[in-house]
Amino acid sequence: MRPDKDRASSRKQDIAKRKNAQAEEGPVTEKHGLHEDALALVLGSLMVALGTTIYTKAVLVVGGMAGVALLLQYTTGVQFWLGFSLINLPCSVGDDWAARSSRGRSLRSASFRSFRASRANG
Repeated sequence: MRPDKDRASSRKQDIAKRKNAQAEEGPVTEKHGLHEDALALVLGSLMVALGTTIYTKAVLVVGGMAGVALLLQYTTGVQFWLGFSLINLPCSVGDDWAARSSRGRSLRSASFRSFRASRANG
């Protein structure tokens, strides 16, 4: 056989082995690195802060908890971050309980890190 055909057939065999291993063990997943998590938290917080700022400057209202916090800001003058924090406090406590019972500290710490970052940006 020619070397090109040998390479092609060995590559096909490697692919078949990987598919068989994947079928037996399930899909292979890779964890995100710490720098990827940090980048996602920062970029997500910046996008939320930018969107909230645009809605606030245009005196618009969005749905959900953020909309209620914006209405509170328009009617009483309470800063958005404070109203949003107070409105979401019951949800945060519930998430904290759920994180302790199912996923551990990782979900809880990520939630509070993103909250602190959005508060600093907003």
